[in-house]
Amino acid sequence: MDTTPAGGRPIGRRTVLVLGATAAMLSVRATPAFAHEVAPLPADNRIANPWLSKIVNGAVQLDKTGWVFEGSPTWGTGNDKLDCPGPAPWNSMHTLRWARNSGQTPEFHPNVVVRVHTVVTAANPAHRTLKFFMHWVMHRMTLQAYVYGAASAGGPWTQVWYAFEHTQTVNWQPPPSVPRSEAWKHFTAMPTKFDDWYAPVPRTRTLTQGFPYHKVELRASYPTPDSTTTGGVGGKLTGVYFATAP
Repeated sequence: MDTTPAGGRPIGRRTVLVLGATAAMLSVRATPAFAHEVAPLPADNRIANPWLSKIVNGAVQLDKTGWVFEGSPTWGTGNDKLDCPGPAPWNSMHTLRWARNSGQTPEFHPNVVVRVHTVVTAANPAHRTLKFFMHWVMHRMTLQAYVYGAASAGGPWTQVWYAFEHTQTVNWQPPPSVPRSEAWKHFTAMPTKFDDWYAPVPRTRTLTQGFPYHKVELRASYPTPDSTTTGGVGGKLTGVYFATAP
């Protein structure tokens, strides 16, 4: 196929193919790439700020609204790195973070249990089924989630579910040639945990009675690193989901 533009030389088929391929490459490069895109959390989520993020002028910003950071030292926060999960159209979200140097300064608090919680209202006070999910990643630490119930938003609280626990004794890292987001996939999709890294597969628990209010508390701790794992302690989580059902 030859085409001749007005006042110009004929353009051969090879030239057309090269130009077309170049345009396609430019088009691909211009398209935003989601480093670790995950599905939106279900609409029945009772946690108002599950990603610790807000969108301001098209940019993702840290937002701690609704979360109570207990004591000192306590959970830090991680920025929205490209390997952190987030739903489209945002490539990543902020995280809760507890690690060596958690506050981005020379902090080190081994064997200290840190806590953060949020209080939610049940979709219906008679609901007895609870559902929980989160995106998480860790290196040599313990991560736990507790759920409490109460008749009022201020308690007193009764523990009703030990919703999650995992202790990672090995500093697991993806291979150097693999994106760091694979670590989030590896942990979130662990069998007996949540089974899927992309779309929430919540853990569930049915209670003997319902509660009008629930407190979701997240705990973390890491051990004293030994000589072979110095620095390889800590973890992050985001995309926290909690819901009630009949």
